[in-house]
Amino acid sequence: MNDTTNILIVPLIIGLLEVIKKADVVNTKYIPLISILIGGILGVTVNGINTNGILLGITYGLSAVGLYTSVKKYSDVSEKENNKFE
Repeated sequence: MNDTTNILIVPLIIGLLEVIKKADVVNTKYIPLISILIGGILGVTVNGINTNGILLGITYGLSAVGLYTSVKKYSDVSEKENNKFE
């Protein structure tokens, strides 16, 4: 599969996780597990049913969780710093 499709999977997973969070379908502590499952499904869908597809999918899911957590942590720190100067 081409690289563009693989690159777009991580933001797609983040978007799906946001929809799941906003819908309040599951407890937020299960979001990383759901991300891995969605990543695995998308990895197999895009790259085929083989070990490579499964591992890439799990990597997509973990990347999505890590990216989301990093951005959230950075934005929380930025808000605290901005509030400190007010």
